[in-house]
Amino acid sequence: MSAETELTPVRPAPWNCPECGGPWIRNFVFQHKANACTLLDSEDRMQAADYLNGHNLSAGRYYRPASVAEVALYNVIASEPLTGDLVMTELIEAGAIRTRIVAGLNPDNYNL
Repeated sequence: MSAETELTPVRPAPWNCPECGGPWIRNFVFQHKANACTLLDSEDRMQAADYLNGHNLSAGRYYRPASVAEVALYNVIASEPLTGDLVMTELIEAGAIRTRIVAGLNPDNYNL
C-alpha cells in the first residue's frame, strides 16, 4: 500500500461480532459462536453461494454486492457506518487465503 493511499477511519480494536460478541481474527473473519449467531450462518451461506455461482476466484478477483452480514461487520470496524444501497465487496484469493474488501475497507491493512 502506498503512502498516498488513504485508509478508511476505523474504531479502536478490539472488534467483536455485533451479534454474538465473537472476537475479530483477520480481514472480515470473526470467531462467531456456533449455533448462536445468524451472522455466522449468513457468512457461511454467502461463501457457499460464491462457490456455487462459479466465483471460486480462479481468476483471483471478483466483485459482487455486499451481503447484509458484511455490511454489519463493516459497521463494527469502520468509524462511520455505511450508508446507501449499493455497497460492493471485492473478493481476492491467493492460494488458500480468501480476502474480502467491503466498500474499500480491508481491516488487515491496519497495524493493530
